[in-house]
Amino acid sequence: AVPVQWLPVSGDWEFSGDIAVEHSDRAEPGNRPRVALAGNSTLTNGTVIVTVSARDGVGDIYLIGRWHNADNYYALRYSDPHAKLALLKIVDGREYVLAEQEKAVPQSPRNEPLRMELIMDGDRLTGVAGTTRLEALASNFNSGASGVGVRYRQGEFRNFHAVAQEKVSEESPVTVV
Repeated sequence: AVPVQWLPVSGDWEFSGDIAVEHSDRAEPGNRPRVALAGNSTLTNGTVIVTVSARDGVGDIYLIGRWHNADNYYALRYSDPHAKLALLKIVDGREYVLAEQEKAVPQSPRNEPLRMELIMDGDRLTGVAGTTRLEALASNFNSGASGVGVRYRQGEFRNFHAVAQEKVSEESPVTVV
């Protein structure tokens, strides 16, 4: 595996080996997450995977795909205190919820590390956290960088990797937005 070369976009990040930690427990102006991109992770189709632990009990954790800039990307967001998982598209700075589920995982990443996956296969997006799987269609971005983020939360990300693949599916997902 190629080591991750982290590129902090915003926030108070520290990097050590494959570990990325954001300490600030804040958001960026406009209530945006604090983001770090993996410099060698631009994907058209593929899967982005990370294991995250939270250092506090409330806030948002992001796994990001097809990033163009702070106003345009896809994300899988996990939020406490309601254990809500959401598959998002951010277009021109506006957030659209493509699919979501409350009480998505039994344990907060504050208590137990959470493995998150964002799968991008053509227009099909799939987000996985624990045993919860969300699916949607979105055709805004064909490729882009991958990374992680936090908003009003301190997060520790480990074992980040992005795996490229050819477009494989033709099936329709559960939700079309």
